[in-house]
Amino acid sequence: MDPLSSAEAVKVLLATAHLTVSPEEFDRLVGVYPLLRAQADGLYMPELESEDPALSFDPTVAHA
Repeated sequence: MDPLSSAEAVKVLLATAHLTVSPEEFDRLVGVYPLLRAQADGLYMPELESEDPALSFDPTVAHA
C-alpha cells in the first residue's frame, strides 16, 4: 500500500470516528496502517466460510 492511500485510509477512519489527532500522531498512524491492515486481512480465512461460528467458548471441552 503506498503512503498516499495509507494517509487517505487513516483520514477516513479518523473522520468516521470523529477523532482529531496531532500531525505527529497522524504520521505515526499512517506509518503503522499498512502493517495493521495486513494483520487484519490475515484474520480472514476463506476456507472457514462454510463453518458455523462458535457462539461461546468452553475451555474445558477438548477439541476433537
